[in-house]
Amino acid sequence: MYCTNCGSQNPDDAAYCFKCGNKLMASATAPSQVQTPSPPPASQNPAQGKSAVLAAFLNLFFGLGYVYLGYSKVLGVPTIVFVVLTLVVYILIGVATLGIVTLIVAILLAVDGYEKGKGKKGYISTQ
Repeated sequence: MYCTNCGSQNPDDAAYCFKCGNKLMASATAPSQVQTPSPPPASQNPAQGKSAVLAAFLNLFFGLGYVYLGYSKVLGVPTIVFVVLTLVVYILIGVATLGIVTLIVAILLAVDGYEKGKGKKGYISTQ
């Protein structure tokens, strides 16, 4: 399925576009009226062909699943910067809260990585 907003190809069961986050829906127009854009390069559809379980597992470790899925930005910053900042937050806040907040953040990142690996929008903004 192609996104009507940016033209990126997405899996048929995806609810949101991998590239722009636009909500995907079946076209209501007749097939003869639908203009099919040419398939985009693979780099525009980061998570296609990637394991959702592996993305979730890697996201437990400072958000490395976003690197695996091929996202260039997470929360508006380059992915590698996000990973380093997450590591710092894990250490500083983890020590202060005996690891409880670190565990919660790790689980949130893992669930988000799984959702994105399955072609869904997830909870954290990525590009």
